[in-house]
Amino acid sequence: MIDVSMLTLSIRTKIGDTDAAKYRFSDMQIIDAVNAALDELSEGLLWSVRTWVIPCKDGVGRYALPDDFLRPVYASFNGKIIKEIESLEHRAISDNFSTGIAYDNRTLHLFPEESIRASDTVELYYNNYENINDKSDTLDLPNGYKLVIEYYVLHLLYQNPIANNHMQKSAEALQLFERRLEKIKGITRANVQSKRVRSPYNKV
Repeated sequence: MIDVSMLTLSIRTKIGDTDAAKYRFSDMQIIDAVNAALDELSEGLLWSVRTWVIPCKDGVGRYALPDDFLRPVYASFNGKIIKEIESLEHRAISDNFSTGIAYDNRTLHLFPEESIRASDTVELYYNNYENINDKSDTLDLPNGYKLVIEYYVLHLLYQNPIANNHMQKSAEALQLFERRLEKIKGITRANVQSKRVRSPYNKV
């Protein structure tokens, strides 16, 4: 878990903004930058998955996606797992609107629409954007993610006019962010691959 108040303090220390009597950056400016970093991590790592239970209605096949929706993982329709959830654009190309689930930027589409019933149980599992509201929040992330968040926040704050045009520092922070992100991706890939390995001698 990452404590956002401690994260904010660490960022202020790194950027030299520790005098509470004359902060150059407000808490909300730092929170906004942290959320921008979380957006980058959400898109780059797809590390968070949430479940949305669709409030089905008779004959209704269109439902507004959650505000934090990033991309679908899979769905469950009355207990049946649906792994292929195509974009509506792809469905239009193949002209396949007979059965299944599709999505566009803001809407989930269930087919055939006329067969949907309020008694149906439909769940969508999706990658989401993670965001925070204030310093009292915590992030359900390993502490190893703290540094990569800090690098991206520093990259953004150094671009601020009140940071005395530290564009070189901004570029350096971005490079550190990208290196750290690639390292985390490598660890994630290794973990996934290790789960797929099965020893012929392991009968457990």
